[in-house]
Amino acid sequence: MSRVLLAAAAVALALFVQALPAEAQTAPAPTPVYDAEGYAPGLAAHYYRDEDYWGGQWPDGVSVPNVASADHTFRQYKYTRVEPLISHLFITRGWFSVRWQGYLTIPAAETPDAEFLYKFYVFADDGCRLFIDGEKLIDDWRPCSENAPDAIRSVSKKLKAGRHRIVVEYFQGQSLAANDRDPIRLSWECRARGLKSTVIPETQFSHRREDLTPQAGRLDGASKRK
Repeated sequence: MSRVLLAAAAVALALFVQALPAEAQTAPAPTPVYDAEGYAPGLAAHYYRDEDYWGGQWPDGVSVPNVASADHTFRQYKYTRVEPLISHLFITRGWFSVRWQGYLTIPAAETPDAEFLYKFYVFADDGCRLFIDGEKLIDDWRPCSENAPDAIRSVSKKLKAGRHRIVVEYFQGQSLAANDRDPIRLSWECRARGLKSTVIPETQFSHRREDLTPQAGRLDGASKRK
């Protein structure tokens, strides 16, 4: 290939990367390999593009708009990929939503039916929601700076060993600072099992093929716009 063609390809690749939403800064998981039970490592991550400035409802430079977040998120589906865990620093100018879905594995216990109290933390800028086994445990769907005291949301739930259905939803509105790094991180702890607070590792996540199919709107269908 000539130098001219190589240079053109490099420019095209750079423009492509710049055009991708912020999640391009986070490495995806390898191509899924499904086991005999139909599970593969990682979570299905569905990315959506939201309207810049929420159609004028979120003026530039304003930290908190006076409109419902549910009406302006999960607007346009972009693509799906598999990600190993939820620990991101998004580098962008905002305006996107993400849904991770799959399964969380609680490690085996000496007593199979034993329940342990796990505490989950979601650190996010902006809004986030957490579902486990279909139960909505965290629902804080509003703009929230990572520097705010309530940027870390937490909840406790008793769980047995084995796989549990998990869904995490997240949106990023306006990034006020240039090259802002907007985080979302999912952590857990279980004092009864000697587990200190830490990001949930990729070894605990899995998904099935059907998780790769996206859906419109938030999980509970709260978005009013069609």
